[in-house]
Amino acid sequence: MRGIIVKLLNCFIVNHPFCSPPYKGGVRGGSNLAIEQFNNCKSPKGFTLIELLVVVAVLGILAGGILIALNIGGVLGKANLTKAKKFAAQLERGLVISQVGKWSFEGNVNDTSGYNNTGTLQGNATYDVSCDKLGFGQCLKLDGDGDYVDMNTKVLNSAGNFTLSAWIKPTAAISPSGPYPSIVSEIGSPAAGQFILRITDTFRIQFFRQTGVLNNTDIITTNTAIALGQWYHIVAVNLGGTSTTLQVYINGTKDSAVTTTSFWGGSVVPRTLIGYDLNGYFTGLIDEVQIYSEALTLSQIQEIYAHGVIRRALAIR
Repeated sequence: MRGIIVKLLNCFIVNHPFCSPPYKGGVRGGSNLAIEQFNNCKSPKGFTLIELLVVVAVLGILAGGILIALNIGGVLGKANLTKAKKFAAQLERGLVISQVGKWSFEGNVNDTSGYNNTGTLQGNATYDVSCDKLGFGQCLKLDGDGDYVDMNTKVLNSAGNFTLSAWIKPTAAISPSGPYPSIVSEIGSPAAGQFILRITDTFRIQFFRQTGVLNNTDIITTNTAIALGQWYHIVAVNLGGTSTTLQVYINGTKDSAVTTTSFWGGSVVPRTLIGYDLNGYFTGLIDEVQIYSEALTLSQIQEIYAHGVIRRALAIR
């Protein structure tokens, strides 16, 4: 994979005259030197330094995990901040057609998908500004003791294909006896049809759903464990039909998948919740919760991840 990155960057740099010597000869020595070369490039007309850095970032994601020292926050001046925001937003522009819910928590719980599924804060839930390194906005802060967001309605037709996406930063240990903290859920009565995306006591991500048979469940648990105090992009995909495939992605990479023959039944009298599932409360930060009425592809999921990486000025690993 490192070879793929080097070849792509060689092609990009060698064919653009704005790189000053001695960097014109292509990339040598791996990704750290690649960043050095980009930092020594003079930005051409219509192509800013932030865009060059994002090109490197996205290439790193698509190639599957090259460590790139992405330091967007350190190179951006006030004049370029607006451009950075605009460019980051462009990465998810093509995904809004099937988006039925999006909550960015910019000081409110408004749904910006166009479906107006505005939520209500419960408990002592607040907003936090530490989640965003480029000044894009805020995120949701939950203390694990009665804090969550209630949509008071059903956001999704869960009898069909769908995708759940969220950025999370858990900050508290989880008891082996539970309850497991929920990221996003749809809870109804009877239980057939409900879904829960949650974290286990071993910090694996678990996608839990009730089938068309009351109290019959399908569960998929990731092999990878996440860590306290770090940001992760979590995606759960439901591919419905006569058989159902459940998939979970962590930071743009598919970690687990399982196919069942269970029929997926929609919830009755449901409500969509963030940070709670009538059982386990989430402790930490949650941001950019998005729900889609289709099963997103790997490339679409990686686009959402890339957008979030830029937003938080994170290093890509």
